[in-house]
Amino acid sequence: MLIWLSLISPQLYAVTELNFDHHQYVKLDGEWDFYPNQLIDPTSEQRPSSLNSFSQTLAVEKVHLPNSFLTLTGHKDYIGTFQKTFKLPKSAINHAVYVYIPYQYGAYRLYVDDHLLIEVGQVGIHGQHQTMMAPKLASFFPSQREVTITIQASSYHHIRGGLENSMFIGFNQPILDKFYDQVIPLSVISGVLLMIGCFMVFFAVFRSLKTQAGNLLLFLGLFILCLSLRSFFAVPFIYTLFTNISWVWGTRFEYLLTELATLFFLIYIYLLPYRLLNPYLLKITALLISINVAVTLFTLPYIFQSFFFQSFSIAVLVFINLLYGAYRMHKSHVRYSKINSIAVVLVCLTFLHDYLLALKVIDSVEIAFYTSCAYFILITFQLSRDYAVQSIIPSC
Repeated sequence: MLIWLSLISPQLYAVTELNFDHHQYVKLDGEWDFYPNQLIDPTSEQRPSSLNSFSQTLAVEKVHLPNSFLTLTGHKDYIGTFQKTFKLPKSAINHAVYVYIPYQYGAYRLYVDDHLLIEVGQVGIHGQHQTMMAPKLASFFPSQREVTITIQASSYHHIRGGLENSMFIGFNQPILDKFYDQVIPLSVISGVLLMIGCFMVFFAVFRSLKTQAGNLLLFLGLFILCLSLRSFFAVPFIYTLFTNISWVWGTRFEYLLTELATLFFLIYIYLLPYRLLNPYLLKITALLISINVAVTLFTLPYIFQSFFFQSFSIAVLVFINLLYGAYRMHKSHVRYSKINSIAVVLVCLTFLHDYLLALKVIDSVEIAFYTSCAYFILITFQLSRDYAVQSIIPSC
């Protein structure tokens, strides 16, 4: 075991004690040693002849994780190594200790002492680097309390880079619960929405697309279908657990489905009573979304991602228009108008919330998917009730 890795810079060396147990995990957040623009390989057989001379050749900084390359270095495209020595609980010796990393922006390799534990994407300089964003879960069996964790990271041609998400460590049950709590509920809800979307599309087709109600249900159903499929390609990237789709196409599918879902939702809003959306604004937005679709299909992720976030600024006008339309609907006497107007505004505001979250303007969690689910359940309940009432044949 290469103990010298934790002694590269003696004046900076420190051990952090981890107090996890069989009921609770801990985060690996905190102060780490950062070696900018260097990839330290713990598996290398080379030994430094002198610790002091070796430490002088390796520039090291104290940084706080989670963090981005942009914050640490001023550059999004970068490589570096993060390293820290931890002291495990006595109960962890010779028992399985799990490490869970939801995802990071770029590629990384995680070593425990001199053993490679997790590898996501391909770490390297420009031309060698390959991004991959996927949840990873791995375990190791420590033979001593002190372990040194080394993480090589690289990021190129991405809107963000670095170790921006918390990493978790603990015994199997708490870590597995954390992993499954993120994956299973989302998978179940996505599957339910997929069935609801298919039902609404088929219902609209068989009811007749020539009617206002038929068109309304069709575009709502298409919106639900796109949103449910998008959830497999968005955080926490469930598609990586059972497919071999590359990160480029996974990201491309995520943005394409986002753009199509937005278009179908706006058309649905436009078809609602009282025209919540101005027809000219709808045409402009639809044109902008069409351009985004073309850019997403034929360019690299860092290009279409940047273009998408810049284009989303038109959402400010859309939200102002929708707020005014929802106010008019709320004041009307159309059946379910008050509930519908409140629900539409709530969905729009949560989409704006997730947009600001993606830009790191706010620190929160994604909620648009779940508020949309609540709205779909409301509409499905309303549709089921109306169909049941109208299908009753009065007795003679």
